[in-house]
Amino acid sequence: MSNRRKFVCIALLFVALLAVVIIPWLHSITAYVYALSLEESWSQADPGTKAELEKHLSLYSTKTIQPSQSDWGKGYVLANGERMIQYRILWNAELDVVYDSSDKIMEIFTSYE
Repeated sequence: MSNRRKFVCIALLFVALLAVVIIPWLHSITAYVYALSLEESWSQADPGTKAELEKHLSLYSTKTIQPSQSDWGKGYVLANGERMIQYRILWNAELDVVYDSSDKIMEIFTSYE
């Protein structure tokens, strides 16, 4: 194998390794920075309900979780009628919110910090 071919093979392996390491890291950092910008928006508005909070969020998915599944809300004990919703901003940064039965915000845990 010529030196040029060896160099090209090594360069391609290096680029592939960078892609495997850097792309997930960039996605994580991008989600974190985006979540922080959204947090600045909703924290200034001081939302009291689910609808008011969700006006300030975008590019997210949700699921109902138990407090034990929350990074920062593990110790929270749900009262009757409360539920914890996990928002995954950019499908990576987690925001865990406890709502009562009327969708009033009881507690917010910013797990992406």
